[in-house]
Formats: sequence, structure tokens, C-alpha cells
Amino acid sequence: MFARVTTTKGQVTKEDAVRVIRDRVLSRAKDVPGFKGGLWLLDEKGGKGLTITLFESEEALRLALRRPIACGKKRSASSVPASPAWKAMKLS
Repeated sequence: MFARVTTTKGQVTKEDAVRVIRDRVLSRAKDVPGFKGGLWLLDEKGGKGLTITLFESEEALRLALRRPIACGKKRSASSVPASPAWKAMKLS
């Protein structure tokens, strides 16, 4: 299993984050072969987010990287954190 760990910075409310994850991220992620789930953490006061998404293989993770899962073409500054940084790691 492989994990993608993403950190974000930006002022996002809990309600906006939940809405984006539920309505956009999960609905698209379910269509990615090998997607196994995720964990989304938000420090609303500090403006920081941490996302861990799980994939059954490195190939599935790479496929997900080529697909715009989070927000599609339209991006609202108030609903999506800025400055994402990520890394992939193999879980044993």
C-alpha cells in the first residue's frame, strides 16, 4: 500500500473543507482505480491542513497524480487551501 501525504496552507473553514472533500474529492477519488481511502485533518485557526490518501499500489498513486481529483477546473480561493506540498511513501 502507498500513501500520499499532502500539506496545505490557507484560510479555510471546517464547513468549506468538509463540503469540498465530500462533494468533490470523494466523488472523484472513488473513480480512481486503487484508491483505498483517506484522512483529512484541518487546523482551522492555524490555516494548515494535512491529507493522507491511500492507494493499493504505486501505479495507482501515480495514476491519481495525473487526475485532477480535488476541485476540477473551477477553483475558489475560499474553498481550497493554497500552497499544497506532497510526498509519496510506501507503507509496510
